[in-house]
Amino acid sequence: MNTEQTTNPLYKGAWDNLSSDNVEMLPKITFEMNKPVIVEFGDDFTRPEELPSRSNNDGVYYLFHCKHNDITKIFFTSAWTLLKGLKACEPLARKHIKITKRLIDGKQQYEVIDEKVDPLCSLL
Repeated sequence: MNTEQTTNPLYKGAWDNLSSDNVEMLPKITFEMNKPVIVEFGDDFTRPEELPSRSNNDGVYYLFHCKHNDITKIFFTSAWTLLKGLKACEPLARKHIKITKRLIDGKQQYEVIDEKVDPLCSLL
C-alpha cells in the first residue's frame, strides 16, 4: 500500500494562522540552474511581502509580485544572495531584472542584473 503524502504537511497551530480571505492563486516562477529569467516589476512595486516561515518560528521568506513573459506571477525566497542582489537594484518599480541561479563551489547562488542599467548591481 502506497502511503506517500501528496500535500504539504501542516504545522502545529496552522488552523489559527489560516486566512479566511479569498486568496488569488497566481502562477509561480521557478528558477532553474543556469537559465536566466527576466522579471518586470510594476509601477507600484515598493517592497516584497514578508511572510513567516512554516518550518522555522524565527524565519521569514519574501513574496514578490512581478510579470514574466507578460503574465503576472509570483516568486518567493529566503535565499540570501537573491535578496541581496534585488536589494542592490532598488528601487525595483518599473525595472526589468534578470535572475540566474548558479552553482558556485557546491552552493546555489543567484546572479541579479538590472537589464535597463549597467550590471553594477550584479552580485554572486
